[in-house]
Amino acid sequence: MAYEGAYISLYRETLRLILNLLACPCQEVPLGIPSFSPT
Repeated sequence: MAYEGAYISLYRETLRLILNLLACPCQEVPLGIPSFSPT
């Protein structure tokens, strides 16, 4: 059961990060990752 909770928390963190990237594709990511241009 402990692993299940860890996977859920990791999934939620990843999903939030992806949503943040999709919300502002024009801005640069403050994590040092170069933002890609969806052209």
